[in-house]
Amino acid sequence: MHNKLFFSIVLAFLFQSLILCLINISYFSKEAFKILPAEDIGLLVGIFSITYALISIYLLRQIFNLVEKDTADNNREAYLEGLKESLRILRSQRHDFLNHLQVVHGFLQIGLVKDAQEYLAALCQEAKQPGRQVTIDQPALAALLEAKKEKAEGQGVTFQVEVQSDLRHLYLAPLETTSLFGNLLDNALEATGRAGHERRVWLRAYEKNGEYVFEIGNTGPVIPQDLRQKIFERGFTTKEDKEGHGEGLAIVKEIVGRHKGTIAVDSGEAGTVFTLRLPKERAV
Repeated sequence: MHNKLFFSIVLAFLFQSLILCLINISYFSKEAFKILPAEDIGLLVGIFSITYALISIYLLRQIFNLVEKDTADNNREAYLEGLKESLRILRSQRHDFLNHLQVVHGFLQIGLVKDAQEYLAALCQEAKQPGRQVTIDQPALAALLEAKKEKAEGQGVTFQVEVQSDLRHLYLAPLETTSLFGNLLDNALEATGRAGHERRVWLRAYEKNGEYVFEIGNTGPVIPQDLRQKIFERGFTTKEDKEGHGEGLAIVKEIVGRHKGTIAVDSGEAGTVFTLRLPKERAV
């Protein structure tokens, strides 16, 4: 598809150049080289203008469709990565659960009932720890947060989640949810990973004035004021290895705009916070 579109653009450009050359030669050479009759030049210009306008409209439409397809592919890829990560975590938790059962069974086999009870009590206490599990009416987001939490812990980053709403009326498709929050959290983890002090990432969600408000923050380095809008531009990145980067926040901004929401960034010595606002009512 990309090659066909590129070929069409080159062909249109060559066609335009050829016609312009013929018109110019016919006009300036006049009697010397009568390539085109003088009375036909005006008609030819009109036909050329209409033809080229139609070709340009067609090419612009193809470019728009191609960008839309690439965005959908990026969202789908992010969603599949999120699913893979969630499945890996489920397998890990299942493995841990079986180990815990074996330990309890071993205690009971040798008659250490009190030790078994204490072990189970410790497991229950760990399961009740704040932020251990997120209970919301958004399965894709809950699974994603669990996956990112384990990823953060594996990198030695503190991951905090505070959700003060069930998010029942958050009208995002699962692919959009994964792409939106996955990109923001990945950026936060990557940024705080480069910091030399406290390493912490957090997500706070609540309702205000008929909107869902999400604050995704990290204790990474300060983002300069002149870059706080540029980071949302497609292809922009501060990384030395630019290949494969500079797409995440552009995708985030596109999804937010599609749902009539807003996103802003504030960065200082205390950390960087992306504040995302989405209406509770479905965008039309």
